[in-house]
Parts: sequence; structure tokens; C-alpha cells
Amino acid sequence: MKTNHEIKLTQAQWMIVRSRIAGEYPSSVLMIRPRMREVLGFTTRDQDNMIVLDFFDESKKSWFVLKYL
Repeated sequence: MKTNHEIKLTQAQWMIVRSRIAGEYPSSVLMIRPRMREVLGFTTRDQDNMIVLDFFDESKKSWFVLKYL
């Protein structure tokens, strides 16, 4: 059974979260997808005017939710 490893955010929500991440990590983390996946555990994509965060690790998703949402 596949679990849901994504979080959908509005553009405004993503900008708030993105600015917090940018203050805590080097700019390469947000600019280079493999680096984002390695450090934060997710990559981003646009879908229907939403930003979708695709997580590859359930523990990193939980950490993200506790820290940023």
C-alpha cells in the first residue's frame, strides 16, 4: 500500500516556508534539487497553482511538519 508522501502548499504558504528554510540553510539547498532531496528530504513541483513537496522519507516529512507547519 502506497502512503502519501506529499504536502500541498499555496504559493503564499510556500513563500513563508521557503524564506525560513533560506535563513537556515545555504542557498544551494533550495537551488539544486539533488541537494534539496539530500538535506531536506523532498523536492518541489508546481501543480494547479499549488506547490507540491514530494517527500522521500517519512521521518523527514514528519520533521518538516513539526518545524514549519
